[in-house]
Amino acid sequence: MNEKFKELVAQVLEIDVNRLSESSNTSNISEWDSLLHWEIIAEIERTYKIKFTMSEAAAFKNLGEIYAALQGKI
Repeated sequence: MNEKFKELVAQVLEIDVNRLSESSNTSNISEWDSLLHWEIIAEIERTYKIKFTMSEAAAFKNLGEIYAALQGKI
């Protein structure tokens, strides 16, 4: 994952970027709840000018999966 991506997610979650890794998710980042999950998705879509389908966005299990899907769209 590149730093721009991690910084974007950290900004939405209002946490230190160093807390994020590919395995980060709602289970191991206490600030990351279901509402913020959708805010992360929306911010990624705005920033990178891409769209995830609803089923894609709902199926992501961790930050690494989101990043991999993003890479497939840019």
